[in-house]
Amino acid sequence: MAELVVLASGSGSNFEAIARRVRTTHHRLTALITNTPDAYAIRRAESIGVPWIVVDYASGRSAAEAQLLDLLTTLDPDLIALAGFMKVLPPPIVDAFASAIYNIHPSLLPDFAGLNAIERSWNSGASRLGITIHYVDAGIDTGTVIEQHSFAREEVSSLEEAEARIHALEHSHYPRVLCEALDRPGDRRSAM
Repeated sequence: MAELVVLASGSGSNFEAIARRVRTTHHRLTALITNTPDAYAIRRAESIGVPWIVVDYASGRSAAEAQLLDLLTTLDPDLIALAGFMKVLPPPIVDAFASAIYNIHPSLLPDFAGLNAIERSWNSGASRLGITIHYVDAGIDTGTVIEQHSFAREEVSSLEEAEARIHALEHSHYPRVLCEALDRPGDRRSAM
């Protein structure tokens, strides 16, 4: 059995998709960690019985990052999944969990890294829209790509339809990729 921790800041739809998929395996989702005390992800965690922890960034970034590193070190998960976690992980965390931190991004990286990726990719007129699952490194959405999935722009007629398709891709592929990584024997931290 391998253990997973998910970090999320918002509604938690990816967190819930991950949690439901992990429940079908012999692995364990140990905790949800959030930086947002009123994140809807907390309600999702409560409804499906996953413990949750708030890391308080209101007391300052350095203190919060130290608290997050302590939590992750204590939990010692095999994998960490970012699922809409709206904070950049500092080098000490990235280094401590090298190749064990995964992220989902709603564009075909390297295009449209950072915030508002769906809207920016839609407004650009890009011929293909989609998602990228990647390892986390010290940059913003710059880690090695694990998988990308896309669809042709002409398959949707509005930004709202594009968002729905992108979220469907996220909810389908990200939990699968994480569970496949959890299934791999050996040190998951050297999987990259």
